[in-house]
Amino acid sequence: MARLQAFSDRLAVFLSGLCVLHCLFLPILLILAPVLGLNLVSDELVHSILFIIAIPVSLVGLGLGYRRHRHLGSAALAAMGLVLMYVALLQNSLFMEEALTIIGVSLVAFAHIQNRRRLAPVAI
Repeated sequence: MARLQAFSDRLAVFLSGLCVLHCLFLPILLILAPVLGLNLVSDELVHSILFIIAIPVSLVGLGLGYRRHRHLGSAALAAMGLVLMYVALLQNSLFMEEALTIIGVSLVAFAHIQNRRRLAPVAI
């Protein structure tokens, strides 16, 4: 169980990073797509898929972590991040969608980092 929990935390942080990169570089890629001959998947579809993946990954990592350390802080932080990610999906403004997504995935990533630190404190 500890390995599954550690893997889930690492995966959540990795996926959060991918999501931030997607949000930051998609506008550039959209401009270059016709020149490069690319046919891109809808941005809304990508955000929806990443959000759907984020939920079970976070539940596993944070749920197993909570069973060991009994601190709700990480779960509460991740829940706020997931709510912001969901609200971002409902936005009509590209700026608001990207801003809320970046803030949300950052909260989720930080929650998983915090979860790992509670389980395996790093010696200074």
